[in-house]
Amino acid sequence: MFGKFYDYLIKTRFVLLGVLVFVCSIGLFVRQSLFGFDSYAWKQLVCTGWHATLNTNPLAPYFFELMPCNLLFFKMVMFVSLLLSVWFIFLIVKKFFEERTAWFSIFLLLSLSPMLLFEFGKFENELLAYPFIVFAIYSLLNKKWFAGLTGLIASLVFWGWPYYFTFFGGNVLEQQLFSGLLPLFGLIFVVPLIFLCKDKKILVGGLLSVAMFFWNAKFFIFLMPFMALGLGNLIEILRNREQLQNFVFILAFFLLFGFNVAFILAQPTNLEHEIIFEGVNYAKDNNLSLYNDWSFGYWILDKGLDTGVYGGGTDTNYFSLKKPFVAITSKDLSGMGCSLINQSSTLTRSIKLWKC
Repeated sequence: MFGKFYDYLIKTRFVLLGVLVFVCSIGLFVRQSLFGFDSYAWKQLVCTGWHATLNTNPLAPYFFELMPCNLLFFKMVMFVSLLLSVWFIFLIVKKFFEERTAWFSIFLLLSLSPMLLFEFGKFENELLAYPFIVFAIYSLLNKKWFAGLTGLIASLVFWGWPYYFTFFGGNVLEQQLFSGLLPLFGLIFVVPLIFLCKDKKILVGGLLSVAMFFWNAKFFIFLMPFMALGLGNLIEILRNREQLQNFVFILAFFLLFGFNVAFILAQPTNLEHEIIFEGVNYAKDNNLSLYNDWSFGYWILDKGLDTGVYGGGTDTNYFSLKKPFVAITSKDLSGMGCSLINQSSTLTRSIKLWKC
């Protein structure tokens, strides 16, 4: 049985799906640095053995310590995790729809929403858990209860802390739904399509996944297979409506291009890297203390200076600090007599280097 499944993967669909996923996530390979904030914490674990804020995760740090310190390798980990997850999503859709619909559904899932590209573009421990979660959903929809439970337990090995914080108390900023609106994109018009599914397993599983997503935005991966099934319904609805179908796919191509460009240009940008590097060197050369907002802490750590301020959401009170010092912050410190050395601004955030 395994031999037939292996042949099924290698000879046709898995390879073709790999090409499709690569094309849809080309920004992952074009980008010249890691994306986001926490990615740089896990990079430090791999490259220097730094372990400070990662101890709340179960066994993931020990797996990361075995990885080589190589950007291309990091990108391959992200890509393989995405590919395996999409593979099981493809099998789920194929179970309920014909294969043509499954292929189109996967393309729309990757193109109409930036959720997969941006989430799998983070070099974090959940990358190791995502394929197990989607495999678990695939198994449960096929009434393979033991395999499904095993997949969920395996995911906890790498990604236990969101469950602990969510169900046993505690609060983490990035888990809150509206800490970032990115996951909501595409959700509003895709989820209602789940209700058009005739199979009760899809309806129950979809509603449960929606509830988990709104309970904790970090659980977006539970929702993805059901979004793909909803898109399968959309494709079936548009089968005999050629103009609407063409509009959806043209829109998908434009969004696919736009989201990849947005990913390439996302934080940290090259200029932000330069500001961080400049601030670290300025502080070292002038024997000054460097203070920062918590969100920039891992970027500063990546440039060789540990300020001890990263994660947790508590910003530095610059007005209480003794001068002179250097600050990397999004705040305006001109009112306390600081001089601006360099700055960079995006639609969502600014980063400024101050001498105080």
